[in-house]
Amino acid sequence: MRWSCAMLFAFVLTGCHVPKVVLTTPTTSAPSVQAIPELPVITPTSLESAVATWPSVDPRTAQPSPLSTSGGALFRGLSDEDCRRLARENSSMAKMLEQENTKPRVQLVSKKAPCPETTNDELLVELRALAATATRNRSATDALERFYQLADAEGRTELLSKGILAFDEYRTLAKKFRETGLPALEEEELTRQRAKLLSDLERAEAGIRLLNVDLQTRLGLSVRGDERLWPTGDFGISAEPIDTESQVANALANRADLQFLRKLYHGLSVDTLPTVSEQLRNVNSLTGLDGGMPSLWFPGSRLMQNRTQELKAQLRAATAAEVKIRKEQLFTLTAEREKIVAAEVRVAIVQMESAARRIGLAKSTVENWQSKVDKAKREDKSFDRFPAELEWYKARAELLSEVIAWHGWRAKLRGAIGELGRE
Repeated sequence: MRWSCAMLFAFVLTGCHVPKVVLTTPTTSAPSVQAIPELPVITPTSLESAVATWPSVDPRTAQPSPLSTSGGALFRGLSDEDCRRLARENSSMAKMLEQENTKPRVQLVSKKAPCPETTNDELLVELRALAATATRNRSATDALERFYQLADAEGRTELLSKGILAFDEYRTLAKKFRETGLPALEEEELTRQRAKLLSDLERAEAGIRLLNVDLQTRLGLSVRGDERLWPTGDFGISAEPIDTESQVANALANRADLQFLRKLYHGLSVDTLPTVSEQLRNVNSLTGLDGGMPSLWFPGSRLMQNRTQELKAQLRAATAAEVKIRKEQLFTLTAEREKIVAAEVRVAIVQMESAARRIGLAKSTVENWQSKVDKAKREDKSFDRFPAELEWYKARAELLSEVIAWHGWRAKLRGAIGELGRE
């Protein structure tokens, strides 16, 4: 006993093998505290003071921009399925997670431990695969949302352009109507309405440009100003009722993010606690801190080694208690996430069913205006035809918007179920 203590005392006194603490003073000076800047005190002036420098456009003669008339652009067809597939394949975060699983693992083996410990590595491989699937599902869901926004914008732009042509034809006849005593809008009012139509068309065209850039980037396509994506595919509608509870059960069983949390829960043990704690920290920076059992090492005699084993046993018991806490946290986190997923499914289904009913109402409005246009054409009544034709184009745009909304919520339902991230 005395010999062991003497050896330990000598070990401490020698100091040649004891790590030293070296302080290094940074060469750069610490940043100085800057004073709060003071903005100048002014007398407010009208924001319209520079109106003379603003561009002017005559709405009586202005024409739609080349985008609304195709303008020689090269169209590339993009279907719902192609959009989902390309967004899924182009998810950079998912690629990084999957590449992480392909790197070689370096492990040390010895005579005492001839078989390497693989529990943590196997858990991480499964977690990365599930996280990659969840990431691809989000990427595909977001891309399909833009896809249907583009379809809505393109459809509205097409109908708005046709409506402007009909409006111009009516405008040329309005003067003749007034000369023959028929009531017609004055030229000033027609000019204001045409300016509003052109402004709406310009907003739609700007949205199309932005959506093209956004989608081309998300899908890994070349971003070129002379190329436009054109949504293709079947835009039919199904008004069949949806089994909500079946879809909720499907989502709860197959969503990769839920499977990720369940894998953490079932894979949690004393040995995997550091790995699980790290994942919990990703969810909440204050959760999972200091997870796992610290390594202990004491030099010297068998007495010190026995003491090390006792401390390890005590720490293992404390770690087991922490495992229980982590399991409770994961159970609560999973339960809350399941409620959110179920709500996402239910909201999407409610919106789809509502959109289907609105489509039926909008379709009847389109048919009503179309019958008036057809009647005016048969009777050669231009005075009645043009106002009805303008309302017909507006009704068609509203109908198309409701149809695209139905498809958009259908895509969100597919994302809520988790099917968009899988092959």
